[in-house]
Amino acid sequence: MKNHFSNIKPILILFILSPLIAELLFGSTPASRSFQLIFEAFFYGSAVLLIREFARRYNLGWTSIIILGIAFGIIEECILLQSAFNPNFLGNDLSFGRTKGVNWVWAEYIIGYHAIWSITIPILITELLFPGKSSKPWLSKMGIAIMTIIYLLSCVAFYSTFIKITGFATSFIHYLIAGIMALVLIVLAIILPKQRSFKPISKTPSYLIAGIVAFAGSAAWLILFSLLFKQGAGLPAWIIELTGILIVMILYILISGWAQQNWNNNYLFSLASGGLTASMIFGLITLVQTGNQLDIICQVIFILITSGLMILLKKSLLKNKEQ
Repeated sequence: MKNHFSNIKPILILFILSPLIAELLFGSTPASRSFQLIFEAFFYGSAVLLIREFARRYNLGWTSIIILGIAFGIIEECILLQSAFNPNFLGNDLSFGRTKGVNWVWAEYIIGYHAIWSITIPILITELLFPGKSSKPWLSKMGIAIMTIIYLLSCVAFYSTFIKITGFATSFIHYLIAGIMALVLIVLAIILPKQRSFKPISKTPSYLIAGIVAFAGSAAWLILFSLLFKQGAGLPAWIIELTGILIVMILYILISGWAQQNWNNNYLFSLASGGLTASMIFGLITLVQTGNQLDIICQVIFILITSGLMILLKKSLLKNKEQ
């Protein structure tokens, strides 16, 4: 019985952490609508646990986890919410960069956002909290079955809810292509080699520099994302989309090269904290623009609490390194 419940702490933390990072700290679900987090936790929490379990049972690398995160983003935004196709999703004008019935700029950035902030960073932080369990599966067969049922039920709930709210339904061909893309990505994540040979273009930097690079890359991605709502701020859609791809390529090549050298959990922490800090600041700025004082005050409190917890995690990692 003790072994059966030995992973309950990391399971619960990851289950909760995903919606907190993806929705609350990002400002998408502010304090005034925090009751939605209960519903969102079932969807995000079950998905991130299943992805992590899948990755660890099949000994997949971080690139495969990111690819699985992209597949998750496609399922959520293309099939369930259909935001990738709806030009006026929840009253937002997403028509910038739209062609062939697809909101291309929105799709690129929101799916990329989910891959990193809904899936990868929560997994990374939780595994850093439990380094002794980081490479091991956490769910039993019964646990996998339960999480699968929760995820499927929450998918049905998400789909039916947003169909009712938006009154929008895309074409069958859009559903089909999105489903095929998600399936192809899942297969790719499985067959992709865990280690790839990227010749380092620079020596592994200090922890601080690695964190700054992660922050800068994340901030640039989120700034480009915000231009969608300003209709590109005078920039053509293709420039914004290609710039996003360029940011991803630069970060991937840099980090992949660094990881082949003097790499440890402190570098993983730097990457996670850099990306998390950028999203928290972005979320705060977004809420400041809404003018809701309660949400702004609560968001500042959430950021301070999160920052304090991350500092404690950093001290723990440094202490373990010294031992």
